[in-house]
Amino acid sequence: MVLPEAEMPRVARLLAERTQGEAAPKSAVIIELITTIVLYKFTELSREEVLRMLGFTTEELKRTRFYREVYAEARAEGLDEGRQQGLQQGEVLVILRLLRRRFGSVPSELEERIQRLSIAQIEALAEALLDFRELGDVAAWLEHSC
Repeated sequence: MVLPEAEMPRVARLLAERTQGEAAPKSAVIIELITTIVLYKFTELSREEVLRMLGFTTEELKRTRFYREVYAEARAEGLDEGRQQGLQQGEVLVILRLLRRRFGSVPSELEERIQRLSIAQIEALAEALLDFRELGDVAAWLEHSC
């Protein structure tokens, strides 16, 4: 950590090569430590650049705890984001279905505006929908609320 950035790649690679050649049970821990230090020191490097710097393969990097934790976090965030998008799309479909049932066809520009609403706006529209008497009320609500 105290080495100048210019020397760090050479020393990290040397340590990694030495450790990989040993059959010691702690070699995985040392590789983990080297990888973590390099990743914290060089935050702007891509995965490929880190691999080249250390002389690791993708599989060796994937075995590190750091990689597994980052992968798990990214996966959890992606799942949450996907759930939110799915919920939003489902609510939009229900609103559009209710509008069609109540007023007949819905103009495509109105559909597009509804599809761009946030979840909170969609939920507010769902409640307001009960008070609409004509399709123009939907457009007026969108103008007023968005």
